[in-house]
Amino acid sequence: MLAGWVFAAFAALTLWRWSPSSRIYRVHPELKADAPGAFTDIGGVSTHYALRGSGPLIVFVHGWSGCSEDFYRVMDDLSETNTVLAYDHYGHGYTDGVSANSDMRSLVALLSQLLIKLAPLTSNQTLQPFTLIGFSMGGPISAGFALEFPHMVKKLVLINPAGIRVPMPLEGHIVKLPLLGDTLFQLAGRSLLEMQVSKGFVDGEAMEPAVKARKIGAIRSRMQHHPGHAKCLLSMLRHFRPLFDFEDGFAQLQNQSFPVMAILGENDAVCRFEGSKEKLRQLIPRAKVHTIGNCGHEDTLVKHSKEVALVIAAFANDADNSNSTTADR
Repeated sequence: MLAGWVFAAFAALTLWRWSPSSRIYRVHPELKADAPGAFTDIGGVSTHYALRGSGPLIVFVHGWSGCSEDFYRVMDDLSETNTVLAYDHYGHGYTDGVSANSDMRSLVALLSQLLIKLAPLTSNQTLQPFTLIGFSMGGPISAGFALEFPHMVKKLVLINPAGIRVPMPLEGHIVKLPLLGDTLFQLAGRSLLEMQVSKGFVDGEAMEPAVKARKIGAIRSRMQHHPGHAKCLLSMLRHFRPLFDFEDGFAQLQNQSFPVMAILGENDAVCRFEGSKEKLRQLIPRAKVHTIGNCGHEDTLVKHSKEVALVIAAFANDADNSNSTTADR
């Protein structure tokens, strides 16, 4: 328990070092009314989260354009034997947006403060070591948290993680331009996001219609009713450098004591499987790697959610998991 209070003190210091702007972009009431989870106030920001189940704690961190709901299928299976927690980043899902930069420090600070705020609701479980899961851009965020607070992480799982060094696409350079990038993203951001939906699934345009409709509906709703959504997406592209290169950070995980696992879809066209698997092996030789066939970037949380839940449960609850050898299935 002492480690938990030490974490709380360091987390408070982290938040103090990161002084968020007083400008907050509130979620419109009509969108907030649909929130499936609960809210807590963190520095004046209404922060949305989902907490359920009982047992050892597992925390989920979503990606660049995602939200906590992305994990619900996996969480439903895991909540039978675990306490599961997922939350929305600034400007994502149902969490208010902020004008401060969405960089590593601010995103780690948000997770740190959320864990402190939820301690009374979890019998202080959130102040004790837990299993941390990061999907896509949530991979570098989770790894960043683990490197900042290694004593708080029991196990780390990276699902199709971003952060393997890739050239930034042309549109990425354009949207990073002051004023011009803001204008273009406000005008075309929704269309760009909708065009990317099918890329996340192995079936492409032939993906399940209900899933596609739900994804596109969520994009349109947030772009219309969440003033901070586009701003925070753009801020991440501009200020969250690990999105495009976190290889040095991943390499540092090799020297940590907590076990690490990567779950990779063999048909991932977003965080490309071909490069990610071999690079992660080089950067974190001790990490276990579980690969899933016929699986795109987001299929891990949809089509293959039950397999992912089983793999996470086995890894998280295995008391003899030392990561001394690399496994690949």
